[in-house]
Amino acid sequence: MSNIQHEDAILKMGMEYFRNHMLKRLGINYIFIDSGPTELVNLTIEKKYQDFTFLTKEGFYIHIEFQSTSNGKLDLRRFHAYEAVMSHNTGKKCVLM
Repeated sequence: MSNIQHEDAILKMGMEYFRNHMLKRLGINYIFIDSGPTELVNLTIEKKYQDFTFLTKEGFYIHIEFQSTSNGKLDLRRFHAYEAVMSHNTGKKCVLM
């Protein structure tokens, strides 16, 4: 077990160096206050209904939504989630119109 602790300490030091020095050399100049999750597990199974999608001759999908409510950013996030899943499932770009 002690070997695992050494590896963990070395990896943590390596990530701190990467965050504090290498990212700045790559032009990423933010002040970080915490690390974020690296594994995003989503086990929810639900159907996503888009109003219309059309495959273009250029090989990408056009996604059209007609909205009767106005939930602003919440609606846009939902629409972009549809596009991300569509792109992931088809391997093609999906653009909201």
